[in-house]
Amino acid sequence: MIFGASLSFEVMSGCLLFWIFICSLSWPRLFHVRIPIYTIMSFVPWTLLVHGVSELIPAPRRKEYVLMAFVIQIVWALPVVVLGTYRALKVMLLVAPLIWCLAFCDIIYMRYFGGVVPLTAWGGAGQLGDVADSVKALLYPRDIWLFITFILYVIAIVSSIRTYPGKLHSKRWRVIPLLYCIGLAGISTYDINKYFDSKFSTSVLNREDLMWDTGFFQAHIREAALAIKNSFLEESLSNTEREDIKAYLLQNQKRHVSEKTTQQLSKETSVLILQLEAIERWVIDATVDGEAISPFLNSLIDKGVYFDRIYDQTGSSSTSDCEYLVLNSLHPVAEGAVVFRHVDNDFVTLAHQLNVPVSQSMHAYRKGMWNRATLHPKYGFKKSFFQEAFPKKPRVGWGLDDRRFLSEVGQILSEVKEQHFTFVITLSSHHPYTYLNERRRLMNSTLLKASDGASKMLRGYIQSVRYVDDAVERLFRDLKRTGELEHTLVVLYGDHDAHLKVTDKDRSWLKEHIQTNDYDVASIGRVGFKDERIPLFFVHPDLKPGKNSTIGGQIDVAPTILHVLERPIPDVMQGHNLLNKKNKYTLRYDGQCVGDCPGAKLIKKELRISDQITKHGLAKTFLGLKSLDI
Repeated sequence: MIFGASLSFEVMSGCLLFWIFICSLSWPRLFHVRIPIYTIMSFVPWTLLVHGVSELIPAPRRKEYVLMAFVIQIVWALPVVVLGTYRALKVMLLVAPLIWCLAFCDIIYMRYFGGVVPLTAWGGAGQLGDVADSVKALLYPRDIWLFITFILYVIAIVSSIRTYPGKLHSKRWRVIPLLYCIGLAGISTYDINKYFDSKFSTSVLNREDLMWDTGFFQAHIREAALAIKNSFLEESLSNTEREDIKAYLLQNQKRHVSEKTTQQLSKETSVLILQLEAIERWVIDATVDGEAISPFLNSLIDKGVYFDRIYDQTGSSSTSDCEYLVLNSLHPVAEGAVVFRHVDNDFVTLAHQLNVPVSQSMHAYRKGMWNRATLHPKYGFKKSFFQEAFPKKPRVGWGLDDRRFLSEVGQILSEVKEQHFTFVITLSSHHPYTYLNERRRLMNSTLLKASDGASKMLRGYIQSVRYVDDAVERLFRDLKRTGELEHTLVVLYGDHDAHLKVTDKDRSWLKEHIQTNDYDVASIGRVGFKDERIPLFFVHPDLKPGKNSTIGGQIDVAPTILHVLERPIPDVMQGHNLLNKKNKYTLRYDGQCVGDCPGAKLIKKELRISDQITKHGLAKTFLGLKSLDI
């Protein structure tokens, strides 16, 4: 744990002094002239990186975390220690941009997801341009120092190369820094092995904990080692493990049978799912100085079933995790995205179980985003509409404005004469919520226009929600006019939390100006499973309307739909029927639980089974179990 934040200041200082002693023995002239420059310049970016995410560091640990940077900066200067002189300068000129780039990516990723950039996320680096606006919104003025120090660092190295004085070290001393580097590698390897043997590499773990325990450098080494282990060294399941899965799934079948509900619709009913980008629970029934934020969604409480205790179960690949949860009723993987890591799986989804003549997905953005062009057919969609199928304008942010997009959806559905399952993904309410021009801002409250009130992001989010609410209302009007609403179950939900950065000033503004019936305004913008609620609506003329406070998550959407339509539920689906009101808790992939939670052993088992089914592509394998009629 040479990089661990838990090391005392004395140990850190000892390591630093030992390194300086080696340098002074090996390169006396270089030590006097060059080493202080490299030492200071290597330390600065890591200090700025820590400063850049200081709001994410628990206050009691900030001091020791900054001290840890003294140890990390040793690693930065290793090219000088190992190679020395002219060759080292050239190596550092190549290495410096890479490390600065990593530091910058970590700052942005941590501010959005709360962890260092995982190795599996680099596979989606080609999509970084698609989220340029979100990246821009996550930049703070203080980040300029990261770029300034980078420029100064490059200037210092280039200057050193140009003024290189000649041979400065004795070959006989090379063995010392070499042994030192071997020692560092050994300690790091020991730490990784100990990490793999501990519960933290496989069980309950928040991404932040990895950083606070080890620091950025070793956190990346641990994460990369774990990703490689999961990808290339994953052991096949033993017969005992397969029997455990089989026994669990047989129990699942019995549970699904016991969760029957009296609220059922015709098997000929079509299904329309509206996955609403970043819509959080608190906006429902909330007002800004008396003006409703989501008036149409509010009205659906009296027209359908409104679930008000649904929690966001997604991980770092939020939107794609939500699709996996909703369609497969399984938990996402802890690292990376299923859509990239397990694309070859044989999935058993809601689309497969409904098995209707028309099964289609619609999203007015590029087909490569979250690998949808590849995954949606495997999810059971017979046809998918992406941005090429829709007009290019009018645009709001990423793509076609939701008003026009949902109007196009209504037009497509009006031409469908058969039973259908349609999965629609909206986009206009996307982070950083600054895409609406003045003409599209539908709320008239002066509070949302005053720059000295709430932050631009918070005001933009409220206006974005109102805009999407209006777009959904227009779609419902179109569906009613064509008669589609009479024979379609419409399911609406927020796909994940909004990643709002709420300042103390914002919080005071919220308490003063936001009125809501039964939601804790103080929890808005907080990061934590128990605070991340999303709305869920089931709307159909034959469903008894009203509020339902059963605890659940996105994982419960598919089983609930299948129960309502009297369709068999695959034993591999882990979700519950929310209309049965027997479910008293819900889990997230990292082991966090809300409600009347079972013991840790049962939580770990449920998540382990889900993980095994996904990682080994077992969903279709276990469909051969003796089924029970639903």
